Amino acid sequence: MLRRLKLRAQGVVDARAEADRMAMEAAEAERLAEERAAMNALAKALKAGIDTDLIRGRVESDVTAAGRPYLNPTTNVLGIHPTLGVRDAGLPITLAHTELKLDASTTVAALGDWQGAQYVKTDSDGKVTDTAVIYTNQDPTKLELFTTKHAGIINSIGAVPNASIVNEDLNLRPMSEEFRTSPGTKDHQLAASVTERPAYISVVGTLDGAPGEFRCGTTIGTDVCTSAAGTDGSTQLSAGWYFIPNEGAMASTPDATYSAFGWWLNEDGDTKRADGFWFVPRPGDGTTASVDGILIDDAAAITAVQNLRGTATYRGHAAGKVGFHSPLPNSPNVGGHFTADVTLEADFQGLNAAAGSESWGTMTGTIDGFVVNDRAMDDWEVKLLTTQTGGQNSESNIQGFTGEPEAGVSFTGRTTWSIDGSMASDEMGTAYGMLLDAHEDSGLPLTTVGHFTARYGGIGSMTGGFGATTTDPDE
Repeated sequence: MLRRLKLRAQGVVDARAEADRMAMEAAEAERLAEERAAMNALAKALKAGIDTDLIRGRVESDVTAAGRPYLNPTTNVLGIHPTLGVRDAGLPITLAHTELKLDASTTVAALGDWQGAQYVKTDSDGKVTDTAVIYTNQDPTKLELFTTKHAGIINSIGAVPNASIVNEDLNLRPMSEEFRTSPGTKDHQLAASVTERPAYISVVGTLDGAPGEFRCGTTIGTDVCTSAAGTDGSTQLSAGWYFIPNEGAMASTPDATYSAFGWWLNEDGDTKRADGFWFVPRPGDGTTASVDGILIDDAAAITAVQNLRGTATYRGHAAGKVGFHSPLPNSPNVGGHFTADVTLEADFQGLNAAAGSESWGTMTGTIDGFVVNDRAMDDWEVKLLTTQTGGQNSESNIQGFTGEPEAGVSFTGRTTWSIDGSMASDEMGTAYGMLLDAHEDSGLPLTTVGHFTARYGGIGSMTGGFGATTTDPDE
């Protein structure tokens, strides 16, 4: 009897354990099904968003275009400027910049020597609507004595006059917690207790990152000076202000000769748009096309590249967004962000005077080593080809114009995407890059940045930016 009771009790325990196991398996199966459904939806949305962007246009990255991406190092604002292509004839040609702020709470791992950072834009409810990840080869900021760096603009009383403070070309970035930082104008007044004249208004702040005191001289009947906020977050001061640096104050000098690449994602509910982009330094107001240091932007430098002969290999990295979605059951759908390795081969061909023509040369290469959402996709490969004309590769896809040196030296091409050695059909993407940072002796461009798209038949689309460098054999 006791044995039968023990067996019955054990049977109840086993039944409950089996029921618990089945419940856990069912819950796990449900969780996995939900994850697959979510991934399928994301992959489908990203593919549609990337394809839509391929039709409608790109994030503007033309060096000479006022609308290209910019980074304001003072306000940590990244400006992304989507453009609309000619196929959208009924829509506006351009859209306003989308301004994203640095997301200091998110760490982005570096890709080799390219340092990562994330920028976001949120709506009034705090929901993220835009995300961008950029990678730059910017060197660390240098510090030097303010009085040394700006010896040429400090007057006889040791102050920086108003004319220099407001000079946009100097970009001294006056900042103070007491200055106006939102749209509008703020009055700065003498305290009512001040009765002796002359007197001055005093505001503690920084100029070019150096601490000191802003003063605004006043006379009887003129006891008000103003500050206002510029559209890019800068501070604009009225006449009368001058700046006295603290003794030993240090000024920062950020590296202005860097380049960057990355990806941008816009989300509106279930609708997503994504694109890759690149940029070189520019003022933070988003209006000036001038850049410093790295563009091959004068006739002599362009001619030097034009005359180059031989090959150069550029190695670096890429990052972007991908949507791979197949309607077939159990297909490995995947959507999200990726990083990858880049190897580009430049074949500089020089002038061909005998033929009465010139060929700058070709830029081709491979993007592989894909990692999507921390998962290695070892069988993915994207080839960068020269531009195709009539089914044949053109002789040259590197170009520049001595008559328009501000446009720099660039290359364009087509892309093909293969998976496990199986190449997509004739669904091809595009690539565009800039050659930068000419070696002072040989003229060889040492850096390239750009953006690309690729398609895998009707089920896969990706877009991203890339950056790569070479080593000059003469160094």
